[in-house]
Amino acid sequence: LRLTPDTLAAAYEYLRTTLPFKRWKLPPAEEVEFHITRHYDRYGVHNEIRRPVDHCIRISSRNVGTTNGLLLTMAHEMVHAHLVISKTRDGHGANFKRAAVQVCRSHGWEVKDL
Repeated sequence: LRLTPDTLAAAYEYLRTTLPFKRWKLPPAEEVEFHITRHYDRYGVHNEIRRPVDHCIRISSRNVGTTNGLLLTMAHEMVHAHLVISKTRDGHGANFKRAAVQVCRSHGWEVKDL
């Protein structure tokens, strides 16, 4: 799977139309920066930034090579975005785990994979 910023934006927008993401009022893709990285040590990362946009999602092309992998990784980073917006961020703590369970129930994924 060849990742591009447009591919990341499309995956983000697809997930944003599904539960629980559509309840979370995440910003549209036009208000998020998307970048491809070549990190070995992570699949993706969400950063809160303060510029024309407030969120940046980076996905590693070295670690994400399938559509399912892209959707899982994007969903993971969208949980982080949700926690920033709701002011309940806690890394991968209890708030993250609760939100991840909601995502996985809706999408048929295993929580350990998110």
